[in-house]
Amino acid sequence: MLVIYKSSSSAEVFLSQCHHLEMYALRSRRLLRLSGRDVDTFIQGVVTNDIGTIALEHNKPQTMAKAMYTAFLNPKGRYLFDGFVIRNDTDEDEPPSCYLDVHQNHLEYAVKYLNRYKLRSKVVIEDVNDTLQIGWTFSANPYEIAKLQKDAGDSQLLANPDPRWPWLGMRSIEASDPSKPSGDERYNSHRLALGVPETPDFEFEKSLPLESSLHWLNGVCFHKGCYVGQELTARTHFTGTVRKRLTPFRASSVQLNSCVETSLPLPYLQGPCENLSLEPGAGLVNADGESAGRVTSFDPASGLGMAMIRSESLMGYPHLNCGETFIHPWIPMYWSLSLD
Repeated sequence: MLVIYKSSSSAEVFLSQCHHLEMYALRSRRLLRLSGRDVDTFIQGVVTNDIGTIALEHNKPQTMAKAMYTAFLNPKGRYLFDGFVIRNDTDEDEPPSCYLDVHQNHLEYAVKYLNRYKLRSKVVIEDVNDTLQIGWTFSANPYEIAKLQKDAGDSQLLANPDPRWPWLGMRSIEASDPSKPSGDERYNSHRLALGVPETPDFEFEKSLPLESSLHWLNGVCFHKGCYVGQELTARTHFTGTVRKRLTPFRASSVQLNSCVETSLPLPYLQGPCENLSLEPGAGLVNADGESAGRVTSFDPASGLGMAMIRSESLMGYPHLNCGETFIHPWIPMYWSLSLD
């Protein structure tokens, strides 16, 4: 039996713990700046999302940056890398431009990928990591964000709530500051506890966007024009055939009792982790000894991970096994909200 979390007062307690304004630097993230008259058309042709959702609107006040989450696919529709596209509306007199926020492991590949498809497009791709960095805080409250921007002054250029899900907090593009505390460990524990996958959890040239729930995280548009990898993504969507899903889990050395009455993520209810070790690619089996999927990532510090699990094994068993380790999958809240 999978755990499904719904909204309740306990969720408010969890959120209240996250609503503070301390800013951290995400040292694992890297920034590219794309500029030029063809930048919108170029990006539209290589991403799963719709650049039109963050189009510049000069007649509206630009109090926050406009950002979207998206994936970049190969022609077969398989995952290459994911990231955030952030509009740079700070100067209307400059050519159109935006920032691309990607994981450090994929920066070099992202540059090669973009240059491969740029062809004759009037687009300039710049690495701006010497002067800018990604900041993050738990809170996505717009009033708190406005206060934080005011306090930061010129050091904070752009800020936006995470476009995937408000519980993920706020991201910002700010002037590089080596003295700012790193928030990577906090950020990764937070998103894993919410069951949200990101770059380290996906399988290069293997993961599919819909199997990875990117459409439930506002990362896929089904109404835009053609883009690289669209055919398989669209066919999967319109046929409704998804045989397995990238699913969050908690690992333990003993079987845990499911807490179905709470809306808090399962990891917050189970106490300290046990410093277990699971390798990406490790196979999962159900209680009948049948193959159920495979681990794609695991964080020993928190005991949380992601696994690609077959649909029949998700719904029919209280837990799975990876060798001697018990694997407890759970359905995060953004799944249940999308399924309602």
